Amino acid sequence: MSRISEIENAINDIIERRPHSKDAVTAFKPVLLEKTRWKEKLEPVSPVTDVEQLKKGIPVIRQTKLFLPGDPWQEIILSLSSAAGDGFPEFRKDFDTIKSSIRKSPLPVHDFLGKFPESDEEFISEWSRKMGIRPDALSFVLFTAIRTVLEKRGEEYRDHIKAADWDEGYCPVCGSFPSLAIIQEKTGRRKLNCSNCAFEWDFSRVDCPYCGDHAPEGMDFFFIDGNQQESAYVCHKCKRYIITLNQVSDLTPQDREASSISLAHMDMIMQDKGFAPMAFCAWNVF
Repeated sequence: MSRISEIENAINDIIERRPHSKDAVTAFKPVLLEKTRWKEKLEPVSPVTDVEQLKKGIPVIRQTKLFLPGDPWQEIILSLSSAAGDGFPEFRKDFDTIKSSIRKSPLPVHDFLGKFPESDEEFISEWSRKMGIRPDALSFVLFTAIRTVLEKRGEEYRDHIKAADWDEGYCPVCGSFPSLAIIQEKTGRRKLNCSNCAFEWDFSRVDCPYCGDHAPEGMDFFFIDGNQQESAYVCHKCKRYIITLNQVSDLTPQDREASSISLAHMDMIMQDKGFAPMAFCAWNVF
């Protein structure tokens, strides 16, 4: 079975299990599938990193270039804009404008990448104003394009990172904080899923990934309607939360991004309680 078919099956399974999330997941589906298609098209690179640097907490992105001059940014943005227009017809005009604009003049993506993983709001504001579109539309397409490339690169660095026994709360590939945690039923281990490259790594169950606080009594989990498979871990010290899944089976292919989108209602609840997400994503900004 192809990866695209796996993603489609996972998305359909998520909608069946969480029917309340159907509209949100269906809207993101064309983008998720297009992102997967591009990951399969991108050329692999030879990993270059220093395991000893990783052991000191220095992520790959600070050791070597993860964004390459030959990366087809304009083509990726064009196709993602089309997919986003299909999923979010109310924004189609903005996404169509992005396509027509970059066909006339390529978007200087590498200027935007200079501050990554921080968001360059000035860049987004300036270019969305030039295009005459809403900044959220440009931000969505840019970060999805970045995620597409970084997911591919992260897969190529998996063995190097495994050898380093990474134990930081931020991503060993791109330095971003996680947007999802998965607790494995068989092992009880907690894995963190990066908000920008989807890389997963093991992390302590009693430490806060965001502030590092080691205080089990300061940890808390919120459940909805007694559902023990879906919760939100919160840290009362830094007032951050992370959506958490208890993975009851390793057999069914899971798309973490679609799972996160399907649990956006939990993001709303946690933010109403005064907590902020450990990482902001397109689906948890309200």
